[in-house]
Amino acid sequence: MATKTTKKPKKTTKPEAPAPKFQMMGREDVEVDLLLDSPWQSRLEPKSDWLNELADSLRMGQTTPCLVRVLEDGQFELIAGHTRKRAAELAGLPTLRCELIQCDDETAQRLVLLENAKRKELSTLEKARAMAALVESYKQAGKSQRELAADVGISQSEVSSLARLTELPDPFDTLLHNESITKSAAEKLVPFLRHEVLAKKLFAEWQNYVSAMEPEQFSRDVDYEIRSAVKEAGLPIGQGLTVNGVVVSFEATKEQLKQLDVVQLSDGTTWALNQELWWELQKAAEAESAKAETTSNEEEEATETKPMTPEEAAAKKQQQAELLAGKIAMWKARIQRDELADWVTNDADERQLIALLVWCIFETTDWQAIGQMRDFLKEYLNAGGHKVDRSVERTELSWAVVEALAGVPPETSEQITIVRRCLSDWLRYVGKIGVGKLISPELIDRMWRMTGKDFAKMVWGPTACKDDVEEFLRLHSTAQLKELQQELGLKWSGTKDEMVSHFVDHYQRKPCPKSIIQAKVMDVPARMW
Repeated sequence: MATKTTKKPKKTTKPEAPAPKFQMMGREDVEVDLLLDSPWQSRLEPKSDWLNELADSLRMGQTTPCLVRVLEDGQFELIAGHTRKRAAELAGLPTLRCELIQCDDETAQRLVLLENAKRKELSTLEKARAMAALVESYKQAGKSQRELAADVGISQSEVSSLARLTELPDPFDTLLHNESITKSAAEKLVPFLRHEVLAKKLFAEWQNYVSAMEPEQFSRDVDYEIRSAVKEAGLPIGQGLTVNGVVVSFEATKEQLKQLDVVQLSDGTTWALNQELWWELQKAAEAESAKAETTSNEEEEATETKPMTPEEAAAKKQQQAELLAGKIAMWKARIQRDELADWVTNDADERQLIALLVWCIFETTDWQAIGQMRDFLKEYLNAGGHKVDRSVERTELSWAVVEALAGVPPETSEQITIVRRCLSDWLRYVGKIGVGKLISPELIDRMWRMTGKDFAKMVWGPTACKDDVEEFLRLHSTAQLKELQQELGLKWSGTKDEMVSHFVDHYQRKPCPKSIIQAKVMDVPARMW
């Protein structure tokens, strides 16, 4: 019987320990002229007043040693202490006390960048550049932004937002470094400054604030200035929206959106900066729509020649009348919304503005509109000396505004300006998304009654806008236009386009149609919004 033998375990040799990446070498006084700047130092030239203070302090004695890396050739490279070196040169000191270390390039880079990221006296731009370099360094080392955030002692979102600030183009990066704009304003500007046309407009606006000797106000108004620049440079994206009396007729594809060079505002609206392509798509859609309308009219006229029972004819007529009434009510809501925005901007008094503001606070249901309203409310409270936390919820913020208004009118003209801007922008946004989707139609009706305006006289009188009249007429089918002719005592024949043209030329001599007088926004079926 074979005996079982056990093999002796092989002798294992321990792997050699890797050379240490970091080794302390003690303290030493090093000549200032021998201290080399780190190639990874992100700090720009320090402010002269801070440098003078530090020079005076060093003359009294150095309390904190510089951190210096000893290179293989015996040279001294600064890790921490670049500003102290400048101050020592200014003070005429021959040497600086230094803590000497040995480490590899990767460790040295990370030490420099971490030191910069933690320095309180660095400008926001300097911290941003250090953070962006750290993000790249950690990425190459296979480490995440979460690990970087833990090492620096800040949140991961702060790491990301700081790193993004390095995308600021000239001269906005200089403005941030000089504290001419705030960090918060710079963060909001970054995605828009990638577009040259917006960067030029926004810098021109900043120069206007400088000319008015209010450069700090630009950062407070940055949301408004961004919206103004985008709306001036771009055209809205979204079928059914209205711009300068033109209804957007196309729905852009993903590929077209890229070519249109789009940006999105905080209110959720999307704008195309490539206006040339926008108009090409619009004209193509209008031509297609006109072709479809011609075909529809031909089919409608062909259908009218087919025999129908009296009951069928009555049911069809009733259905068409209800659809037309809904379209007219929506047309009325759109005009009222535009007029309300102008009234809020130019004519409403303080009491009316406050009533509208409180209504809107509690009527808004769209999350994007809520976000926009929240920004305005914070701006309003801060302008009146009521400091609010940036993360406060909408309901709590709304009640803070109501309490601030209770029995007390706004304390500053700046607050009234903010309220006007808030309500005007909000009303225009409501119109773009659809009244019935955001607020109750009853609120639009209540607001309109506050203006004291006669809608029928406004849209059908001597001061009426012909574009609005033509839009109203084109809501009708050919048969409905003929009925409208009979109501107003007119007798024209021809195509729908010819009848609309005649109406536009002669409507001022005729009374306002009953359908406009009787139209109620509240009667629009929910499905039509």
